[in-house]
Amino acid sequence: MIKTSGMKKERKQLLKQEQKRIQKLSKKLNYHTGRNKKTDHINYKIFYLLHDPYTFVNAYGKISKNQGALTKGYEDEEPIKYFGLANAEKIVKLIKSGQYKFKPVKRTWIPKSVKKTNRPIDVPNQTDRIVQEAIRGILKAIYEPVFIEQGIKTNDLSNNYGFRPNLSTWSAIEKLELYSKRCNTIIEGDIVSAYNNVDHNILIDILKQRIKDKKFIDFLKEMLKSGVMDDGRFEHSLNGTPQGGIISPLLFNIYMLGFDQYIYEEFVAPILEENQHKLTTVESKAYGRIRRKVNKSLIELKEIKQKRPNDKKIIKKKLKEFKTLRNLRNETPFSDVTRLKKGAVYVRYADDWILALTCSKLEAEQIKTKIFEFLQNHRKIQLDEEKTKITHASKGYKFLGFEIRLNTIKPRIKRVLQRDKNGNYLRPLWRTTSRMITIEPDSRRILNRMKLLKFCNNEYEPRAKAAWLLYDEFQIVQKYVRIMRSIYNYYRPCGRLTRLTNISYILQYSCAKTLARRKKMSVRNIFDEYTTRMKVSITIRGTKKKTIREVEFLTLTDLKKTKNDKYIKQLQTF
Repeated sequence: MIKTSGMKKERKQLLKQEQKRIQKLSKKLNYHTGRNKKTDHINYKIFYLLHDPYTFVNAYGKISKNQGALTKGYEDEEPIKYFGLANAEKIVKLIKSGQYKFKPVKRTWIPKSVKKTNRPIDVPNQTDRIVQEAIRGILKAIYEPVFIEQGIKTNDLSNNYGFRPNLSTWSAIEKLELYSKRCNTIIEGDIVSAYNNVDHNILIDILKQRIKDKKFIDFLKEMLKSGVMDDGRFEHSLNGTPQGGIISPLLFNIYMLGFDQYIYEEFVAPILEENQHKLTTVESKAYGRIRRKVNKSLIELKEIKQKRPNDKKIIKKKLKEFKTLRNLRNETPFSDVTRLKKGAVYVRYADDWILALTCSKLEAEQIKTKIFEFLQNHRKIQLDEEKTKITHASKGYKFLGFEIRLNTIKPRIKRVLQRDKNGNYLRPLWRTTSRMITIEPDSRRILNRMKLLKFCNNEYEPRAKAAWLLYDEFQIVQKYVRIMRSIYNYYRPCGRLTRLTNISYILQYSCAKTLARRKKMSVRNIFDEYTTRMKVSITIRGTKKKTIREVEFLTLTDLKKTKNDKYIKQLQTF
């Protein structure tokens, strides 16, 4: 059945209105949220929140909007399509009587885009997912104000950005772009099987600092120890939180809060304190020497012009000497780096983190050792030696699908049109010596993902997507448009997008080859029939009139030219 855009908009509006109504009815949860705006509030009784049916109705309303949030888990027969007050009251009844039991999570293994190894994704039972979302809402009300306070306290120089409201990967990248210009050394951190190695005892001890409700803590313990079903085999979950569980990212952020605070107090705060006695700009001795020579040469040149205006040979010689010294001055860095303020910023997104500092490689090695010992002793998790690297900022580093690099630009000279006090136009020389952070897409990661999804072969040559041959031409092109636009939208804030050119080419020709294979034609014939943009139209017959819809593949160049949502209609689904 075809759903029109008007019906979809109306349905979304109704869902939003219903969601707001349910949130208003969740009075107990709203009261709990208000009390925990004070980060020193101790929660003695919160288990009663799980006795309120509206807590679960509200939880279902939040997760049902996410695609795949209610996929089938262990012992699930059908996806839950309808969940109302009656369903919520059944869960409440089981929790009140102490009969609610968490089912084991269903583990599936998915391949990594770079390595040949697989990583586990644990999918909870559908009802358990609703209960997890209810618990997540309760814990979020307690700990989100703490995360916000951490950001304010550290001026966002030490904070986490993973799976938090109104924050994204770009929030983390922007902080690095803003605060790491003075940093020359980057410590790239990664934790070995982070979610699966969370120590339950340490996590519970952290939660007990703000939650004194024994029933709620015991209920959390039951959830953590529900076990794993891996290919039909049951495994006890003595450590870890399910990677793929709704509550897992929040629990991990709570678990790592102490680490975020340690990084700030141990490495970032000392640099900020040291900076109080340093200046923003300090002239270096080398620049001072050449500056004095330039000034002296200029004075001598003016004197010769006044005293011997007809001696062109000496004036020419002195002018050449002055220009040589001036060029040397313009190429000499102004600042004394050893006396300037240092930079320090720490950013964490889930289990990936970056610590950018102004320090030597030896100092960075010592810091890395301290971090390794803290995580091992206080969190019982380990750094991934292969992925945890120390890199010079000018060589670039990769984080969250981006490649970030510090460009230490050599002094550049250019003439700028200006006016003096009298209104006369002048073209003085201006010198640029600023340090710039460039952010570009990590094209190697995207290419590996393209290869994994079979849009190209091992040599990154486009190939037909065999799994999509069962769709018609309109749907095939529409799917490729969605992928290209989603990649472009994700990386659009980057300064340079030239690295996406090859990605655009692969998707364009993979689309052409898929159409060619479906219609048993050559790629050239496909281009002759549909053009290189694979322009396909479809007629939708309604009750009174028929509508013609068109879709075409948009290359990187096309997407750059679109400055509005002109092509958003192409993404509407059937």
